[in-house]
Amino acid sequence: MWAADHAEYLASTLWQKVRAPIIARAAGHCEECQRPTKHLQVHHLTYARSGGDELPTDLKAICRRCHLNAHNLTRKGNKRKAGQLPSLWNVPPAERRRRKKQRKAKRKKAKTRFWEGIATGKIKRPNDPKTPRRYRQQGTKYG
Repeated sequence: MWAADHAEYLASTLWQKVRAPIIARAAGHCEECQRPTKHLQVHHLTYARSGGDELPTDLKAICRRCHLNAHNLTRKGNKRKAGQLPSLWNVPPAERRRRKKQRKAKRKKAKTRFWEGIATGKIKRPNDPKTPRRYRQQGTKYG
């Protein structure tokens, strides 16, 4: 019964009036992960004062990803299994860029080491049976 009443409340104009200042307070950014987004959702931190009596501190404007995470749901809306951690889709963009930069630097370093090994004769030419398999196909591309 409570779920039906709550769904009706969320569709009401009263909720829209309660929700508007929370969305305005966020200024287009998720209050959880700080990502800019046009589509914010208002999350109840507590349902104790639900029904129009919510305090601004009871509500938080967050993106869909953070809202699913707050309710312990997966991307598809299913309950997350016990012990299952949120996937990397919830990693903030700055952190994703940092990780990508690290991976790129690591690949560049490995490639440099390989070609230095070729130059010094420590590593055989690509497509040589003794050359590590991961470099065989790359030999014509970089060599």
